[in-house]
Amino acid sequence: MQRIVPKLSTTKSCIKILRNYSSIEPYRPIIDPKPCDVFINHRGVDTKGNVSGLLYDRLSKMGINTFLDKKSMGPGDKLSDEIETGIRNCRVAIAVFSPRYGESYYCLHELALIMECKKRLVPIFWNVQPSGLKIKNTKKYSKCEINRFNWALEEARQTIGIRFDSTKGSIEPYRPIIDPKPYDVFINHRGVDTKGNVSGLLYDRLSKMGIHTFLDKKSMGPGDKLSEEIETGIRNCQVAIAVFSPRYRESYYCLHELALIMECKKRLVPIFWNVQPSGLKIKNTKKYSKCEINRFNWALEEARQTIGIRFDSTKG
Repeated sequence: MQRIVPKLSTTKSCIKILRNYSSIEPYRPIIDPKPCDVFINHRGVDTKGNVSGLLYDRLSKMGINTFLDKKSMGPGDKLSDEIETGIRNCRVAIAVFSPRYGESYYCLHELALIMECKKRLVPIFWNVQPSGLKIKNTKKYSKCEINRFNWALEEARQTIGIRFDSTKGSIEPYRPIIDPKPYDVFINHRGVDTKGNVSGLLYDRLSKMGIHTFLDKKSMGPGDKLSEEIETGIRNCQVAIAVFSPRYRESYYCLHELALIMECKKRLVPIFWNVQPSGLKIKNTKKYSKCEINRFNWALEEARQTIGIRFDSTKG
């Protein structure tokens, strides 16, 4: 005999079956159809009791629908789902960067999501310098996460915002340092050998002559990414000066920069400082791939075949 199973597909049917039980009532989830105007990304332990909480209260009193994690959530809400929805639906995001911000995976993940969603961002640097925004405890993240978080932090550094120091009670606008003018000269050098002498002297003299010169950290502002700034400096320069010194060949970065100069077909002026052109050979080849060795050897040979200057500081 075939068993007939009644279809109980509606809420009314369920209520009818359970009507003999006390304290039963329909359940309707609380849904806020209105997207938030502002999402506040912050490190709670640093700022919820001060700047972030104050921002939330003031904006809310102004009638601006603002999301601040637990203040905007009800019982049973899933934190990750609510936060992601808040970011995706907001109009503007405020990122409150604080001393312990870089320790939090959740802060960094939210910031990256804000950037990926291309939301308008207002960064507030609260008791922290933009250049001090760095990921802490990188060992607990994958390479993909580190790249994603670094990209998001760099995008924030390059955004106009507010800088606030609570110890001094000072507040001021923050504008990233951007130099749109391409460099006339790029100086490729080994800092440990030459920044305190020949390379530093070249930079100072050329700058005084009105020649726009790039010498890594001397030409960079807070928040700049070293590798990106150097590559931009090389690609946009008119002339490159390569200062070859005794420890030049030990540095991957020196060799990589030289190779990029050659690949970009920049006009090169080689300076052989306390080193013979024939002595320019890669050191510690085991740490490089075959492709890198071939690239660096080619760049060094091109430099050897270029007219330049030889200088021996021991003989003056």
